[in-house]
Amino acid sequence: KKDGMLVYDNVKMTPIICYEVLFNSEISERSRYSNVLVTFSDLSAVKYKWVKNYFFNLARIRAMELQKPMLVSSNNGVSGIITKKGRAVLERHAGEGFLPGSIMLAETGTPFLYFGNKLILMIIIPLLMFSMGWLLFRGGKS
Repeated sequence: KKDGMLVYDNVKMTPIICYEVLFNSEISERSRYSNVLVTFSDLSAVKYKWVKNYFFNLARIRAMELQKPMLVSSNNGVSGIITKKGRAVLERHAGEGFLPGSIMLAETGTPFLYFGNKLILMIIIPLLMFSMGWLLFRGGKS
């Protein structure tokens, strides 16, 4: 274990526990130097199938955001292998068995991985300032 990562045979994995898949900033901070994301969840208390599918789709979104493959393991939901592009290459529902497959390990990440929501703010704030200045300048000419 190193800085919240699990390391095995030079593969750096970021463990994500159940609900943490909801919080992109927490995952991006911890997964900066990992090759793969691994999420574990116990959804036995969840009654609705759409909620279980929702958690799996959130994992797909996080894989795309961070450009890292993800292994999803759920005892009573959807388990699967997700590529760094967010494509589910293998899906299993509760009780359907093991996930035989392989993944391509990530070597780099996206700008979002390194800057998070700050990147969005660095783009939006100058655009808002420019827009407000343009409206004020244009409003003075009318």
